[in-house]
Amino acid sequence: MTLPSQGRILIVEDSGESSYFLAEVLRAEGFEPVVRRSAADALTAFASTHPVAVFLDWVLPDRPGINVCRELRAADPLVPILFISGPPATAGSMAGSGGAFFVPAT
Repeated sequence: MTLPSQGRILIVEDSGESSYFLAEVLRAEGFEPVVRRSAADALTAFASTHPVAVFLDWVLPDRPGINVCRELRAADPLVPILFISGPPATAGSMAGSGGAFFVPAT
């Protein structure tokens, strides 16, 4: 799977520090980051911004990331979804969610 080289990327991360860092990196690479801190806000933003990819936290304050992933996947089966945190043991659980990649938090 290849990611596009520009466009909006939805970052769903409840940590302000993590989302800020990721947004800055993506902005420097020519993307337009759209940051949301909850599942509810992410689902609304996904429908209105049509991102080219999603960076999704495994644990969100209002819903597990795996459930958000399934909802996003139902809305658009082709958009790349990358999990950006969670304990390494969750990588196996991610396989059934429709997520494309898993990058464990360190």
